[in-house]
Amino acid sequence: MIALRRGEGGENGGGRRRAARRAGGVARALADGRGFTLLEILVALFIFGTVLAAIYAAYGGTFRLIGATRDQAEIYQMARVAMERIGEDLAAAIPPGPPEPEAEAEAGAGAGEVALAGVDEVAGGMAADTLRFRSLAHVALAGARGAGGPAVISYTVQPAAEGGGLVLYREDRPEAESAGGEGGRGYVLCDRLAGVNFTYYAEGGEEYDHWDTADPASQGRLPARVAVELQFQAGNGDTRPLKFRTAVVLPARGERQEE
Repeated sequence: MIALRRGEGGENGGGRRRAARRAGGVARALADGRGFTLLEILVALFIFGTVLAAIYAAYGGTFRLIGATRDQAEIYQMARVAMERIGEDLAAAIPPGPPEPEAEAEAGAGAGEVALAGVDEVAGGMAADTLRFRSLAHVALAGARGAGGPAVISYTVQPAAEGGGLVLYREDRPEAESAGGEGGRGYVLCDRLAGVNFTYYAEGGEEYDHWDTADPASQGRLPARVAVELQFQAGNGDTRPLKFRTAVVLPARGERQEE
C-alpha cells in the first residue's frame, strides 16, 4: 500500500511538472506574441520617415524642374511672338510726309506728321518705354492681313493688375479711325515683364533713348534702326530677368518730303 501510494504520488508529481512546463511554454508563447516594443516602433517610424522624406525631396525637385521648364517655355514663346510682331510692324513703318489736304480738312493742319514717336518711360521702377508710329502692317481682328492702307500702331506698357511685373499692349487702328485721338490700350501682347526698352539709332550710329519725327532734332526722318529689348521675370526665386533682344532696320525712305 505504501509503494502504491508512492507510485501514485510519483505519477501525480510528474503530471504536475508536465503541466507546469506546458503552462510555462504557453506563457512564453504569449509573451513572444505581444508585438513590438516602444523602442522598436520608434526606430521603425524613424526609418519610414527618412525614406518618405527622401522620396518626397526627389519628386518635389522633379516637379519644380518641370514647372520651371514649362514657365520658361511659355516665356520663350511669348518673347518670340512679341519680337516677330514688333519687327514686322517696324519694318513696314511709313516715313513722314506732307499732310494730305483731306487730312488737314478733317483733323487740322499737321495731321499725319508724327510718323514715329518713342518715349522713354518708367513704371514701378522698371523700364516701360512706349512707341507709336504709322505702319502698313495692319492686322485685322480675324488675324489676317488687312486690305491695305496705313494704320497707327501703338505699344504701351502698364503695371500688371495681379502678380506684379508689366504688361505690353499692342493697339492697331486704321489711320482714318485714329485721326480723332488716342484709342484704348489694345490687346495684351505679352506679360510677366520686368522691362521694355526701345533704343533708336540715327544713320550715323548715334544712340537715343527717345525719338520723335516731329522734333527738329530728328530732321524729319525715321531712325535708321530700332533695337528692342524685352525683360521677363524668371520666377522660381530667380531675381535675374530673362532678356531678349532684336534690332529692326527701318525703311530707307525716311526723309521728310518737302512741299
